[in-house]
Amino acid sequence: MTWADELTDGDIALISATVDDWLRVGRSVERCDRAAAEAAVAAAYVATGLTPPRLVVWMDSPLGGLLAAYAIRRRVAPAELGRLVVVEPSAGVLDRVAGMLGEQVPGLLAEPPAVGSAVDLGQARRQVFDPCHRTGSVQEPLWSPLWPRLRYLLEERPGGPVGDPPGTADDCRAVDLWDELGELLAPLRNELGGALGSRVARQLRQHLQRPLPGAIGAPSADGSTDVRRMAPHPDPVRFWSTFGGQLDPWGDAYFLALFGCALRVAGLPVPPRLDALIAAMRSLGWWWPMADAVVLTDRPTGIHPEGGQWSLTYADGFRA
Repeated sequence: MTWADELTDGDIALISATVDDWLRVGRSVERCDRAAAEAAVAAAYVATGLTPPRLVVWMDSPLGGLLAAYAIRRRVAPAELGRLVVVEPSAGVLDRVAGMLGEQVPGLLAEPPAVGSAVDLGQARRQVFDPCHRTGSVQEPLWSPLWPRLRYLLEERPGGPVGDPPGTADDCRAVDLWDELGELLAPLRNELGGALGSRVARQLRQHLQRPLPGAIGAPSADGSTDVRRMAPHPDPVRFWSTFGGQLDPWGDAYFLALFGCALRVAGLPVPPRLDALIAAMRSLGWWWPMADAVVLTDRPTGIHPEGGQWSLTYADGFRA
């Protein structure tokens, strides 16, 4: 079998089962089996060639996980995390987050986060531009280095590239097949990444996103480009350059499934590190892998339809 072959009935059945399985996992509100999840995360590190981190922190929500990861990276005391908040979440959430983190990591230094009304415009521009060039942003060590290698494996296969770069022939079957796989897996992109993952991400930004300075949207004295006219929008890019480095079973499910199915359709073995990462992703909520620590979060306690969208609730009181 080559990458450019037609999808068989068996391929389509595999893809359909993969979609159903990820949707079931993504909609689950069952409490995580924390011991099993920690073992799966450790296995993902080992499969990548990394030593599992000694520090494992559990939080109850993506907000708690994001603040915990920030505190660990920046050596910020839990009691100081409230200074990062722009819009308060539900009553008591920040106290519960700080208490949970303080119990697990009591030795964090009491260095207040650098926040305030004064903004360094040069730093703000770097936060917008650098991630677009894959520099300066927070990169997690498990999935970010893996997916380019998987793409390379598929592009080595007879049939051509798996994307549509400039100059690709219109009748390239490999590109068509990649697009076909993407369409069959679209429920993961739409119903998990779009409906759930994006909703949580927007809520996190609402609580923690400080407005991009107005001056950043106009040509500067040194002739810098007006970044507000660039894609992607600079506000989320800037936000995730500070708080990113996360993996989540909604936003990443589509791409994990896409590469996993594509490798099987192409007749290529699935690398153990991909299988290990998928196993970890299926056992958790959002999580922040780092070199010497990992922050894990539990699943929502409720996922409810509300006004044509979804409402999510978490054990610490965070809502999206």
